[in-house]
Amino acid sequence: MISLICAAFYITKKGIKKLLKLAMNGMSETYRTINTRFWSDGWIRNLNALDRYLFLYLLTNEHVSWCGIYELEISMMAFESGIDKEDLQKTMLPRLTPKVVYNNGWVFILNFPRYHSGGINAEKGRLAAIEALPERIRVKIKDISKNKWGKSNPLKGGSPSASASASASASASASASIPIAAIAAPFNFEEYLKEMENNKRRDLQVIAFYFREKGLKFDTLAETQVAIRRHLRAAKGLSVFTDEKINKAIVIAKKEYPDFTIETLTKVLTR
Repeated sequence: MISLICAAFYITKKGIKKLLKLAMNGMSETYRTINTRFWSDGWIRNLNALDRYLFLYLLTNEHVSWCGIYELEISMMAFESGIDKEDLQKTMLPRLTPKVVYNNGWVFILNFPRYHSGGINAEKGRLAAIEALPERIRVKIKDISKNKWGKSNPLKGGSPSASASASASASASASASIPIAAIAAPFNFEEYLKEMENNKRRDLQVIAFYFREKGLKFDTLAETQVAIRRHLRAAKGLSVFTDEKINKAIVIAKKEYPDFTIETLTKVLTR
């Protein structure tokens, strides 16, 4: 354990120094905001220190696009993060699958928007980034709903093509082998709602339950996040009540207050 912590400190320190050097040289002027729930995410908590650092790097490096799909040479990844190239290819990147896949010089981050705070402008940027992707990648995105992560490890090493001609010659095989699942798929509210219901945070479970009972549905991630923030305070207050009590409160609220809100449930439970 001590050796792991020491190694994490060494690599993190080394990587941060290089990132700072790049910034001082004017090579990176983009600021990215990471959702504060990043550290409480169940999947993140199960990662070791080095893997958390790598995942954070993949979310915040200067090559990242708004949709979380971008081209990045493995040698550049190693240089900027301070992590050995062989360690990246053989052990660390495979451990991040299926949340992250590195395939033929492309980084694919599943559910990228959930880790970045943002509103309507972020959603527009995400859609614009998808449109800017090479045609062979966008063709895959159109069939997102038909693709699922398999049991086999889809990670393969490699670097981006060095020229347009090389890219063209490789496009056929690349388009057939790159699994992008739901990385940049159109927002699916039902899937997001299920994630909320299975989340360890009680307040998010309450909000998901409320959304279902009210029949609420949102078209974009940005709209959903705004709605969640709107109900978060009341949901935290309801978190102390059991599912049974909240369900009874909803039955009463539907009879007495047809247009009930999540605040109404608090009123019913505490009167």
